[in-house]
Amino acid sequence: MEIESFEPYHIGTKLIPNVDILLLKKKIKSKLKDYKYKIIEDSSSDSILSQMENLALKNEVSVVLNPLARALNTIGDKPDKVIGIFQEVNKLMFELDYEEKSTVDFYEIVTNVSIKVKTKPIEILNKHSKSLLELTKSIGQLSTTAIRLSNKNSQDTKEYTEITIEPKPTSPNTYLFISMVFRSQNVQKIADFTKNISANIQKIIKNL
Repeated sequence: MEIESFEPYHIGTKLIPNVDILLLKKKIKSKLKDYKYKIIEDSSSDSILSQMENLALKNEVSVVLNPLARALNTIGDKPDKVIGIFQEVNKLMFELDYEEKSTVDFYEIVTNVSIKVKTKPIEILNKHSKSLLELTKSIGQLSTTAIRLSNKNSQDTKEYTEITIEPKPTSPNTYLFISMVFRSQNVQKIADFTKNISANIQKIIKNL
């Protein structure tokens, strides 16, 4: 089993409600232009945006504004490239006199990872639930369709990890799909998670 692709690798900076999204957009685009980003032409009006907008591109990583989610995102298919652009964009935002504790609610990584496998994914998942499936066979012919791991709880929505392992919806016989969410208010934890993501995924798939 091997990692074939990240589809995509996304790091978001979730902004608190008092951030003026249109003003941030204007300031950050000007700053990105100074730092040799390819600026994407703006097709929106001067009113509040209603959908995601690509602001700029650098090193195959897009800088994307999502007004409805109040998030400034960096999105690409290579974690090492995405974290580099994420760190640079954050640095530039704070150079514009946005203070982290008064601007950022939390940071969040969201990614889906395709794993090419030789054994059918459903058989891999069932192997780890053999005893439970045996106990429930009187109910019917059941299968383990996904494994979900999380430390999320109702008390804390800003610091958690969630991992779901399942057959890939579009290629369920040949690919495992690992969906990951990692949220933190600590930007260094975002960098550390990205640095270790491939190694941690390899640990997971070696034990499946």
